[in-house]
Amino acid sequence: MSVKQLTLVLELEERKEAQALHAFQQAQVHANQQQVKLDQLEQYRQQYIQGILDDASLGIRSGQYQQSLSFIGQLDKACEQQSRQMNQSKLVQTQRQTIWQQTQQKRKAIEQLIAKKQALLTSQRLRKEQAVHDDFAIQRFLRNKSIF
Repeated sequence: MSVKQLTLVLELEERKEAQALHAFQQAQVHANQQQVKLDQLEQYRQQYIQGILDDASLGIRSGQYQQSLSFIGQLDKACEQQSRQMNQSKLVQTQRQTIWQQTQQKRKAIEQLIAKKQALLTSQRLRKEQAVHDDFAIQRFLRNKSIF
């Protein structure tokens, strides 16, 4: 492949990498939002339990206590569900990070290949130029020798 063709491939990989990075960043934001929701839900659960304990010291009816326990059970289920959603979001984040890193590695490999190709072309060009200079110097030497 020529350097020009490789440059086109590089541009495509750079676009893919940018898209993969954007998808990873979105997944990261989503996972962080899910973690915040879980933290808030757990904090609310703790505050609610603390409120029940505070009320219990003042005396609480059994019906009210049963309702509170039922609500705590619902909060526990909500926390579990939110925890699963957060874990799923973290999994998606990890997958997208892996995809981004893979596209980044491809881009870097193509950049290295382009650099090697350019170095090879430069080396070949310099060798050709040197050969032309050597031929010119030899002809000049032979002309000067034949003149004398």
